[in-house]
Amino acid sequence: MISGWIVTETGRQPWVAYGILRTADATSPVPGASIAATLALFVLVYGVVFTMGIYYINRLIAMGPQGRAAEPPEFGTPVRPMSSATEAGREILSPRR
Repeated sequence: MISGWIVTETGRQPWVAYGILRTADATSPVPGASIAATLALFVLVYGVVFTMGIYYINRLIAMGPQGRAAEPPEFGTPVRPMSSATEAGREILSPRR
């Protein structure tokens, strides 16, 4: 158990040379306010990106399927239900003539 604890504690601070450099001497001189501002900025940016993504997905859902994907199958229910979606995708991605 003791060797496991030593390995764990040493692994948490790999930048500190064991027995040469103290943990207190290895810390960065970056102020806490700087770190808090950076964290807040990351949270804000990712929050905006997430919100816009959800908004976009909800707009796509509200529009519903369009084109061939919205039409009923020509010969009744297909054997493979996703085949009509695959064909609609090919139609959309094919070059326009």
